[in-house]
Amino acid sequence: LGAKASAEGEAALQAAMESDELPQLRDAIAAHAEAVEPGGVLSPLLARARERRDELGERQRKDKKAQKRTRQKLERVRRQQQQEGGAARPAEAAASTAGAAAEAAEAGAVDRAA
Repeated sequence: LGAKASAEGEAALQAAMESDELPQLRDAIAAHAEAVEPGGVLSPLLARARERRDELGERQRKDKKAQKRTRQKLERVRRQQQQEGGAARPAEAAASTAGAAAEAAEAGAVDRAA
């Protein structure tokens, strides 16, 4: 592998990092790691790409967890409504549902800001 392959690998990694998309970053790291680190020489760009991949993966896991919590809360509200005779308290149920959705959105926003 030569300097051309290394330069192409670095360009691909940089483009993937700028896309800020986890699948593209994973693919670029897998495809170009050997070219960017010839002979075991550590590449600062590849290290940054790996760090960003880990950050994006963690954010994705947290977002999925928040979505799961929201679905569970909504399901609990639905079950409670059914047990209480349906729409006996629609305003309260709507408030609970809106609160659960807002909480999940806030959790996702906080995770992205971190």
